[in-house]
Amino acid sequence: MSTDFRKTLMAVVIATLSFSVIACSSSLEGKYTNGTGMVVIEFSTDKAFVTMGALTAEGSYKVDGDQIIIEAEDEKIVLTRNSDGSLSGPKDSFIGRLTKQKT
Repeated sequence: MSTDFRKTLMAVVIATLSFSVIACSSSLEGKYTNGTGMVVIEFSTDKAFVTMGALTAEGSYKVDGDQIIIEAEDEKIVLTRNSDGSLSGPKDSFIGRLTKQKT
C-alpha cells in the first residue's frame, strides 16, 4: 500500500468517525418545551408526541437536513433545528423556540 493511499484512507476513516460522533450527539430523542411550557414535543426513536395545553397528539417525524417534519392527526408541523440544539417553530406560530429539557 502506498503512503498516499494510507493517508487518504486514514482521512476518510477519521472523517467518518467524526461524523458518526456528531450524528449521535445531536439526537432528537427527548423532551422539548417552549418558554411558556404550553407546547411540549417529545421525540422517541420513531414517534413524536406533541402536547399543546391539555391536548396531546401522537405522530411520526422525519429529519431532513435542519428541518424536522412532524405529521400528527392530519397536520404537519415543520420545525427548524438551530445551531445551539434548540428547535424553532414555524414563523408566526405560537410554538416559538423549543429547548431540550434535561432528564
